[in-house]
Amino acid sequence: MNIYRLVGVVTLGSILILSSAFFFEYVLGYSACKMCIWQRWPHALAILIGII
Repeated sequence: MNIYRLVGVVTLGSILILSSAFFFEYVLGYSACKMCIWQRWPHALAILIGII
């Protein structure tokens, strides 16, 4: 597996995780704890780095 494919897989995984978190919070009405909010930042950073 080359590096570009690995970066793509990690980026896609982070997108899926964040999408799921937002779906559970805003569509299904679950409230996120402070830890859950903090755990979103590394995934957002991984998406940003993956896009660049």
